[in-house]
Amino acid sequence: CSAIQNEIQSRFTKGTLSKRHSFTEITDYEDSLKYDKGNAKEIRTLWYMGFEPVDNRFPICSHDIVTLVADEGTGKTRIVVDQAYRSIIAGNNTVIVCGETDAYKIKKYIEARHIWEMYQRQFTLFELNDPMNIRIDDESKREELQNMIVTATIDLYENEKYGKLNLIQSLVYETIEEQLRDAYNTSPFDAVFIDHVAALDNNGRYVNGERLSNMQDRITHLYRVEDVLAKELNVAFINTSHTNNDTASALKRGKETGVRIGGQSAATTKYASIAILISQPIDLKQQDQIIIEFKKIRDHEPIVFPILISRNAANCHEYKEELQYLVKGDIISNEDIEDLY
Repeated sequence: CSAIQNEIQSRFTKGTLSKRHSFTEITDYEDSLKYDKGNAKEIRTLWYMGFEPVDNRFPICSHDIVTLVADEGTGKTRIVVDQAYRSIIAGNNTVIVCGETDAYKIKKYIEARHIWEMYQRQFTLFELNDPMNIRIDDESKREELQNMIVTATIDLYENEKYGKLNLIQSLVYETIEEQLRDAYNTSPFDAVFIDHVAALDNNGRYVNGERLSNMQDRITHLYRVEDVLAKELNVAFINTSHTNNDTASALKRGKETGVRIGGQSAATTKYASIAILISQPIDLKQQDQIIIEFKKIRDHEPIVFPILISRNAANCHEYKEELQYLVKGDIISNEDIEDLY
């Protein structure tokens, strides 16, 4: 059985490489048109991140591979919930692969985010798990709050304007391509969020005749698969990763960090079209604020300054212009942003 699987994988790889490595001679305009017709790929706008300086420059598009890099405890999963929710509300079928976090919790976090958008009311996971746990001073309002939860949840999953939420409790590095292709054939999706690239499963199976023997090999393989599927399926991938040791040390010393910020494998930033560093100094942690820095942006205008983001318990992340002086020294206005170029 293993030999058969290896043979199938080998044939698929040879076919894929043959297509990707083909030679094309273009000698006139007709050749150019013919090549464009056979190779042009639609790139779709999927959603905006919700931060004004970013949204003024680019949306998240199909073919994008985004890496969100942060230290442990900075709130990578909370960013995933926020951005996945924005993807769903924009009408995209969205897959969230839960490695470290339980898929049930992610589902409830997404629901809490929608309740907040509809009613500006925050509910904890404890309350959503059992509405009888809702803490209220006036017991007569319990039914109203319970109906609020039900109404928002129905709207989230049954409103035809929204995309569908799909949850996968981890994937296997060695078979991730087959798993995602099967999922796509069952229910086509537009975006895949992988909540921590180092927290998937592995089964020791051979991949292209070799074993993925360490974490670096596994993550590199994951990103190579994403690179292929992002183009072939016309979808986006959003990943979270820990910072590497050098970046973590630089952040603690208040030093500037470089582009290769992802831990475990250089692939986390090598294959990324957008690489974002998320940090949270202790004074910002107390205010539930984070700093995001765009360390790599391919095919878009660069963002050369850090951005302060505030968030609430419903995982709503907001850019507030009046707070930007905390990371820049002066308040950043739209005019100031344009002056940077």
